[in-house]
Order: sequence, then structure tokens, then C-alpha cells
Amino acid sequence: MVVRWLLCLLLFLLAVPGPARADKIRKNVLYFNAYQNGYQWSDDILTGLREAFAASDFNVDLQIEYMDSKKYADPVLRGMLHDFYKLKYRNTHFEVILASDNYAFDFLRQYQKELFPDTPVVFCGVNDFHADWLTGHPNFTGVLENPDIRTTLELALRFHPDRNRLVIFGDASVTGVAIGNQLRAVEGDFAGRLRFEYEDNLTLAGILDRVHTLGNDAMIFLIPFYKDTTKDVYSVNEVLAAIRANSDVPIYSAWQFMLGHGIVGGRLHSGIEEGRIAATMADKLLAGTPIADLPIVTQTNDIYIFDFREMLRLGITTDKLPTGFSLINEPYPFYQINIAVFWTIIISVLILCYVMVLLVTNILRRRSVEEKIKDQVTFLETLVNTIPIPIYYKDETGRYRGCNPAFRSWCGTTDEALPYMDGVAVPCLDAAPARNAANTAVPSRDCASVIDSPLSRHLDAEDAGLLREPGVRRGETDIQAADGTPHSVILHRAVYESAKGQIAGLVGVLYDVSELKRATEKLRQAEEKYRGIFENSALGIFRMAPDGQAVDVNPAMLAMLGVDDLDTLLRRRGDMIDVLFSGRDRFAALLESPVDELATIKFETRFVRPDARPVTANINMRLVADRAGYLAYVEGVVEDVTMRHEAERALRESQEMLRLVLDNIPQLVSWKDKALRYLGANRAFTDFFGFTDLSDLMGRDDAALPLRAEDVDAVRATDIDVMRYNRPVAGELAARNVRGADVLLEIKKVPLHDDKGAVVGVLSTADDVTQKVSLERQLLQSQKMEAIGTLAGGIAHDFNNILTSIINSAELALMDLPPDDAMEDDLRRVLKAGERGSRLVKQILSFTRPSQAGFAPINVADVMSEVAGLLKASIPRHIKIVEDLPAAAVTCRADPTQLHQIVMNLCTNAFQAMREDGGVLTLSLSEDALDESQAGQVGTRAGRYARLSVVDTGPGIAGDILDKIFDPFFSTKEKGEGTGLGLAVVRGIVKSHRGGIRVTSLPGERTGFDIYLPLLAAGDAPVVLPRPAPNRGRDRILFVEDDEDQLLTIPRVLAQLGHEVTARGSPLEALAVLAAAPAAFDVLITDFDMPEVNGLELARRAAKIAPALPVVLVSGRLGDIEDIKLAGNIQKVVLKPYNQAIISAAIREVLDAKKQTTAP
Repeated sequence: MVVRWLLCLLLFLLAVPGPARADKIRKNVLYFNAYQNGYQWSDDILTGLREAFAASDFNVDLQIEYMDSKKYADPVLRGMLHDFYKLKYRNTHFEVILASDNYAFDFLRQYQKELFPDTPVVFCGVNDFHADWLTGHPNFTGVLENPDIRTTLELALRFHPDRNRLVIFGDASVTGVAIGNQLRAVEGDFAGRLRFEYEDNLTLAGILDRVHTLGNDAMIFLIPFYKDTTKDVYSVNEVLAAIRANSDVPIYSAWQFMLGHGIVGGRLHSGIEEGRIAATMADKLLAGTPIADLPIVTQTNDIYIFDFREMLRLGITTDKLPTGFSLINEPYPFYQINIAVFWTIIISVLILCYVMVLLVTNILRRRSVEEKIKDQVTFLETLVNTIPIPIYYKDETGRYRGCNPAFRSWCGTTDEALPYMDGVAVPCLDAAPARNAANTAVPSRDCASVIDSPLSRHLDAEDAGLLREPGVRRGETDIQAADGTPHSVILHRAVYESAKGQIAGLVGVLYDVSELKRATEKLRQAEEKYRGIFENSALGIFRMAPDGQAVDVNPAMLAMLGVDDLDTLLRRRGDMIDVLFSGRDRFAALLESPVDELATIKFETRFVRPDARPVTANINMRLVADRAGYLAYVEGVVEDVTMRHEAERALRESQEMLRLVLDNIPQLVSWKDKALRYLGANRAFTDFFGFTDLSDLMGRDDAALPLRAEDVDAVRATDIDVMRYNRPVAGELAARNVRGADVLLEIKKVPLHDDKGAVVGVLSTADDVTQKVSLERQLLQSQKMEAIGTLAGGIAHDFNNILTSIINSAELALMDLPPDDAMEDDLRRVLKAGERGSRLVKQILSFTRPSQAGFAPINVADVMSEVAGLLKASIPRHIKIVEDLPAAAVTCRADPTQLHQIVMNLCTNAFQAMREDGGVLTLSLSEDALDESQAGQVGTRAGRYARLSVVDTGPGIAGDILDKIFDPFFSTKEKGEGTGLGLAVVRGIVKSHRGGIRVTSLPGERTGFDIYLPLLAAGDAPVVLPRPAPNRGRDRILFVEDDEDQLLTIPRVLAQLGHEVTARGSPLEALAVLAAAPAAFDVLITDFDMPEVNGLELARRAAKIAPALPVVLVSGRLGDIEDIKLAGNIQKVVLKPYNQAIISAAIREVLDAKKQTTAP
């Protein structure tokens, strides 16, 4: 019935007429198709035309003319077609003419004005269009066939990056040539990436032969053609199929109608779309739109479309395709189905369902009573037998009518004696219980076995009472199961009535709560246990709602927050989010942070208690979700780590302070583990051994240090002894630092212990005592020199006394000789020798106790000559001394003693270098002018200098130590031969004179030192005064001298000059004479070094007797008095030895009241 109604409805809908086309205005349109009927490209265009005209407001009568130019391209046919169409349509008027492809377009350009004057022409499918083609054709417009060849080729290169050749197959037809021109137009865009090869005149066999030769570097682009050079006619699909069957080379083209026949795809041009656009333009012309308002459409909406089968063959995946692509030949998923088939199936299923519902309803109505009864019985059977709770029921007499397997199990019976239905034991559910001959109810067979069980007897007494007083009883009791196991059960028993309202029986249910009670007890115990942990934990424990409200906190948490109870916390501190998380933003961030598999989050927070004490805490927080997966609450454990942080901070500060101290002490400190690998060191240690970073040393042993192998072994042995015997060790180690200097280290090592006292390593400290040892040696040398100086000073004092006597005695003898006496020359030689002796004493004293005379203008040649004289008398004769000194004075401002020391140090080094093999020692002096460059080389400024050169022919100085010879304590001499200070002193003296020094050496040939000292201007040179003649006078002199020879000679010398002299050998005698006559003397001359009372004390006592008496103090050593404050009456100091001229000049200077000076 239903199917019949549906078919009638369908016929009715088909019979309803559509909108009447007769109401539309008829328009005649002529369509020139350049190709034949059945050519897919032109057929697609025709399809597009018809689809567009179907929606037109006009009734378009489309007249089609197939020009068949693909098969027949003879030019003669064009004229014949002209004649044919001229005759055929001489009396027909068309509102619009359509033309597809180049052949029809060219035909109309040639004949339109003759055949169809003033009729607008809409063209499509025109390739390689040129704007000048429409010159003189104002009634032409249309759609250009401009396939996006460039994009398709770019996709081909993306799919096949290893292919760089494009072989293009086409023909010489009008369309084929036009498309070839379009390809040539884009060829330049692929220069260097793709080589274009055109094949336009091949037969199909030639094409296939050419295809066979293509390698893996080639691709094919196919221009649609229909005829080869032998005039054999093929469809595009046939050509594609032939190429595809003979080669695996990828094939590309630019038109959709070729897709599905072997080309891969790309951005393909649609004939349907082109026809639709052309028809739309024609429709607008039919509606009256001027053709001038319809410009030529140059681009159509080409789409990306690909053949899935070709992609699969060539291994092209969809991820390489551009966006918005479409696929053909893609396999349908199993769940897709044709829409028509789908709706057919749906309607059929609905109809069948409706029919089935009717049938089932009819059947159910007939069997409803039976099914209800069966359902009730089945339900009761299933309910009773499957409930694990023991259930039993009795009739009104208290006899069992039935029980389920759980009850029988408690009673210790099985189901073997029960009746079975489909394998399930069932109770007897008869309407009335079975009765015996006495009309007494008997139990059902399924419950007969439980009557004598202890459980049954336990229940019977109470059940009998309940049957007498109907109602419901519920209570808890303890019973034993059949195996003797005690159980706590809750008994539910109720009396049920029959339909007549009479007691029909009793139902009992036993609910075993033993496990529940045990679980409850365990839960209580666990709760007490964990509550105790919660209450007594030293860690803070909290639980809060997602909104931050505290649900529960333990006392430790309250104490940590500074409150007494939870209410105070909620009232005074707000929610937990503000307290523990510093705001909701951080809480939200923590919730979004990664959590572990237990949904826990660990973080550190800081908060301030109400008493202003800051607290730092570590929180281990767990997120608890509800059954729906939403956050129910947050619980966590909080550890107060404030004190630990303070301790850690104090430890860090202590460690940083220790590191700072270690890195700023000069000692070398390091510590090693038990394997003698370095665990750490201070900065002095790493700098000393040349490590740029401590990490370069960590984990390494002593072999990493720049020590000799034997030193490494010695250090290791010492470390082992320290750890083995658990005692400190001290010693010295000669090593070489990173700068290559040999140093002496004083090392102390102590064992390191762990907290149990076990030795775990070695701590080492080292002091660089090189300078200390050198200073000790220097001090020893200085003490030796001081002792020598003291000895030399004493000798010089006595020698000066002797010289004074010799010189003055010789002068007295010369005075006593008659003129031209032969002894005069002998005496003058004595005077000259005495003067040389005086100079020699001064030189000796200058070495033992340098003079403080300071800088003065001097002639450098005199100093060098003096040194040469000393050397000639002291060095072996196999060393020759050569002097090259100028006759003119070379004047510098210098300390003569220091200058003397410079030359002597250099000459001494030269002598020591040549003492074994001999050689030549040259001393030279010259003036030299240094420019900026030369002065920079010697470390001074540009100007005029005196150059002192000391050159020897010894073994020379090695180049690797040439830059170290001026270092303090550097020496190449044997131990005990030098201090290593000689050249360092030389350089220091030169620098103090604002000079420079240069050393040159040719190993094995010579060594030369050049000293540059600034020259004085000519006007600053010292004036050489003539030797003064003795001053004569008639002064009264008190002369005091303990030396007997001088006591006899000096008074005679002074008397020769006209003075009146009173001589005394004792200071005390002189004081007595002076006290007797304080005004009897004009001047007092006294020696300094005398027994009992020295010259200074004599002068002070004399000042008390005769304050106006001037004193001349005589001394054999200037060092004895230069550091002593002289008495005010000492007007002159004269050094021994002196002659008549010197002493007379001193007397005259004093008596003329000149200031205190020292006589030379």
C-alpha cells in the first residue's frame, strides 16, 4: 500500500509542467565550432554555452556549424566554407555569432563583414592573441584561451626537481602554432632550470620512438592535436594513451579535458568555463548591452586539479600540492555512496520499517497476555537466582516455598537437588504449596535441604512470630554460616498478602555487612592514624577549594601562617591563594604549568606572617579532580625552609668569603681527594701554574702541573705520606712558574678529614720564598760589605794619617831645599804618589760606603779613565784593556760615584766572561744625537747624549735570556759568584740619570753595553780652576792631633805660612790651654778621631770656654761625621790627607766668616 502511494506521488510530480519556455523571446545565435562534433575540448565549450543559455531570459536558438579544421586543414576548404555559409545563411539573421578556437576566429575576421555584417561576434578558445587582430573589427569581443602554463610548469619542477628537460609534442595547425607561441613566451622564465625541446612534425610512431629515448631528466608537455604528419587522425586521448603505454615520463598539459587520460594535472584551463563566459557575454548583447561595454576577457578562473592515479604512479604526495586543489580518480572511502542510491535505500528502509512495525504490533496484540506472564516468570526467576544476597520466602504456615542459591550456600547446600530450567535452578512458584495426607503444607523440593541447617533453625522462631503479627522487621544480628564463620547481617523480613488481603507468606533478605563493618573499622583506624599524622606533622598540610577558601589546615600550617585556628585564618588572612600563591595570576600560571603523572606541582613561595616575620616555604601541591574531571580542590604539604635558606645563604656567604680570602692571599693553596686529584685551588695557585680557569685543573693530578717528572714524583710521595701517617709535612720545592722564572716554594701539607675523622685528601699551601731567600742572601752580602767597609774605613783613616804626614813632610822638605836641588824631583814624585794614594783611598771608600755628594757636572772621561786605571792593576794580563776616550771633556750631570759603579759593574761582568780564554775589553766614550725612533729603542727621549760603551770579546749572551739579564737576582754565574743584582743596579742608576741602556750580543763573538746619559750644555760645564797657592797669614792657631807624625809636621807647615801655632796631642790638654787664655787663639784645628774626647766633643766644650772661637774639624773618614749634627762653632770640615794649600784655604775661609763647608 505504501509503495503504491509513493509511486503515485512520483508520477504526479513528473506530470506537473515546468515554467513555459514559450513565454521567452526567441533569439537566433550562430555558433562556429572550429572542430568536429565529438572533440572533447569544443564539446566542453558547447556544454558551457548551453548551461549559460539555459539560465538566460531569452529562448536562445543555438545553430551550430562544425568546421572540422582538426581533420581537414586544407586552405582551399576555407573558401568553400565561405561559399557554403554565404549560400546557406543568405536569408537568415542572427543576433549574435559565437566562434570557438583560432580557425573559426580567423574565418570570421576574414568574412564576417561579408557574411554577417553588423552582427556582433563573441569568440572563445583563441590562443596567442594579438590586439592588432581586431583592428577594423569593432563588433568583436570574447574570451581568450590563456592557460596558466607557467604555474603548471612550476608545479612540475616542484614534483620532479631532478628533471630539467621539457619535450613539447604538437602539430602545425593554427591552434597548435598559437599554443606553441604561448609556450615560447614563458620559456625565458625557466632559463637555467628547464630546457624546452619542440617536436611539431612527427608522426605518432615518431612520437613514440622519441618517447622511448627520453631519460629520467625529461618531462612531456602535450599540445592537443588530431592529426600527425602522415595525416592519420587520432584523438587526444588516443595519443595520450599511446605515450602513456610506452613511457613512464611524466606528462603535463594545460587543459582539463585531457585530465584522466594520462596527464598529471596542474592549473588547468576549462572549456566549460570558457563557454559559460562567452555565452554570458552573448546573453548581455542580446539584452542590449553595447559591445563596447564588454571588454575582452583575458583570464579565466582556472583551478588546480590533478589525477590521483598519475600522482600515485609518480610518487607525488598531496602535501606537495597547492592549496585549494581538487583530485579525480581518488578512491572513494567506504562510507561514501551515490546520493541517489542513498536516498533509495533510506526510503526503502523506512517503508520496510513501517511495514515491520505494523506486523509486530499485530503479533504483539495477539500474544500480549502470554508474553506478560512469561516475562514476569522470567524476571522473578532471574531476580531471585542472580541476586548475591541470600533471599528466602515462606508460605503462611512458615514452610519454605523457595530460596535463592546464595541462601542455600549460607545453609551449606548445593543446587544439585533443584529442578532446572535451561540449566538454571529455579524455585517452585506454584500457586499453593504441596500438602501431605494430613493436609499439612510440605516444603518445596528446592528448599527441603535447608530446613535442618543451623541458619534455618535460627530464623524459624522469629519468622513464626512475624507471621502471627503482620509487618516489617529489620535488625542486625550475628549468625554463623555453614562453615562456622561468624557474620554480621542485617535481616529484612516482611509479610506479603494475597489478593484477598490474607497473609500469604513471608520474604526474608539477609544482607551481610561483615566486610562493610571490617572496612568501616579499618577506615576509622586509618582516619585516626592519618588524623594523628595530620595534627602532629611538623609540615604544614592544607586543603582548599579552587576559589582559595581553606577547607582544612593542620596546626603546623596555622602556626606557619601565624594564626590560631581556621576561623581566624579565614577572617584575617583572606583566601589561601593570596597567602600562598601571591595572587591569582600566579595560581593560574601554576595550574597551567606541566604536572607529573600524579598531578603534583612543586614550587617555592614567600609570604609575611601577621607579626611581620617573612616565611619562605616549599610547597608540594596536588590537584584533585571530581568525577567529571574538573578541579575539586587543591591539597598540599608546606615546608618552612626559612631557616634552611638563611643557613644556605650564610653558607654561601661563608664560602664566598672563604673563596675571596683564598683568592686574595699570596700563598698557593690547593686541595686534593684521596686519589690525589685536584678538588680545588685558589687564584694564586692557578695563576702561578698558568691555568686560565680552575675547571682546567679540576679532576687532574700533579702531572698537569708544569713540574719536572722527579718533582711530580716527590710531591706525590709526600702526599701519600701525609695521608698514610695522618700528619702534616713541610718542605721546599724548586719549581718554575708560568713566566719561566725559577722560584723556591716553601710547602706545607696537612691531611683532610671527613666528619668521622677518616683521611679523605690533602690540603697544600705554598709560599714563594724566592725573594725572601734572595733578600737574605742580599742582606748577608750587605753585611759582608758593611764589615769590609768598616775595615776599609779604619784602614783608610790610618792610611790618610800616614799620607797626610808624607805629603806635608815632602812639602816642608821642598821648602827647605835650595833652588835647583837634585832632590826636588824626588820629593815631587813623593807628593804625586801621595796624591794617588789619596785618590785610591777615596775610591775604596766610595765602594764600601757610597758618598751622598749627589749629582754634579762631571767629565765622564775622567771617571772612565779612573776605572780603566783600577782595572789595569787588578785583572790578568791575558785580558787587554783598550781605552777610546776623547781628549775634550764630555760633560754630564751625574753622581760620580754611581757612574763609577756603573762602569765597574759592566767591566767586572766582562772580566768574568773572559777570565778563562782572555780577550779584549774596550772602553769608549762619544757624543751621540738620538732621534725619536732611536731614543725609543733605548727607552729615553730624543736629544744629545754621552754614549759610554763597554765591549768584550767573550762568549756572548744567549738570545733566550737576553731579555732577562736586567731582572733582579737573575744570574748565570755559579753559586756564590754573584747576587744577580749587578745589571739591575746598573739599569736603576741609568734610569735615575734619565738615560737609557742598550745591549747587543753575538754569541761566541762579542757583547756590548751602551749607556746613554744626557749631555750638559756647553755653558753648564764645570770650570777647571788653577791649583790655588797656599794662603799666608799671621793668625794664632790651637792645633790638636793625636798622631805624633802630624803633630810634628803640621805645626811646621802652618808656621812656614806665618801662623803662630800651639800644638797639643791630647784634647784635655788643649782644653786646659784654652781655659787658661780663652782669647789667645784665632782658630782651633782638631782631629775628629781621638781617644778620650773626639773632635766634636772638643768643639762643644771649647764653645763653652770661647764661644767666638771658630773650629776646623779634620777627619780621615767623612762617613764618621756626615750623619752627625755638627756643633755650631765648627765652621769647616777638612778631609785627610790634606796639604799646605788645603789647610791654609780652610783657615782663611773660617777667619773670613764663610758658611760651613767641607774641604775636598
